[in-house]
Amino acid sequence: MRRPWLVVDCYVEEPGSGADNFLPHLTDREVVVAQAVRALPLDDPGRFGGVVITGSAAGVNDGLDWVDGLVDFVRRAVTDRVPVLGVCFGHQVLAQAVLGPGAVRTARRPEVGWFPITHRGTAPLLRDFPRTFTTFLSHHDEVDPSHAEMLTVFASSERCSVQGYQVSGCRAWGVQFHAEMALEEASAVVQCQAPSPEEVVSRAVDSAPLIAGLMRRFVEATG
Repeated sequence: MRRPWLVVDCYVEEPGSGADNFLPHLTDREVVVAQAVRALPLDDPGRFGGVVITGSAAGVNDGLDWVDGLVDFVRRAVTDRVPVLGVCFGHQVLAQAVLGPGAVRTARRPEVGWFPITHRGTAPLLRDFPRTFTTFLSHHDEVDPSHAEMLTVFASSERCSVQGYQVSGCRAWGVQFHAEMALEEASAVVQCQAPSPEEVVSRAVDSAPLIAGLMRRFVEATG
């Protein structure tokens, strides 16, 4: 019997709604959803065939008990060779789990809106992506490139040099960008965070084809 997927939903404002962006792409087996902000009662990552960690309004360095617990859980998952995909906040959690304190810093130039990402063509997750693609980003923290030992970086943007990486020797990946967010959700984030939201939304791009390709390749890579 194939082990189920685990989606760790890290949304703070609407716990549980973040998983909805990933569930349509995980249809080959059972999916367990854990709401990290309410509790993470999971102590055996080996129960799962793969773990997906969503974005969040919380930060890895906020000193929250549930965040620290999630970092510990992800560290055990990587140690146990459980495949992991972290998105935005999840991307930062994975880096912190692998590299330890100091892996994540305040972004020098935060990104909120739709930005071009360039990748090197070496990552299985982005095999279906154009070499340069535009997608939604919303982050005020970032993985510190000076602490990126053990990470093979495969994607970057003008403002952020670590947009995508694989933990060296592991089936564990982080992507800073939000390909999974539909236009409606991304536009709502912009309205709350961007100083000129109308101008930013005018450059919006639908990411639906991108998330479908990314999740298909993640499922394939987990075996």
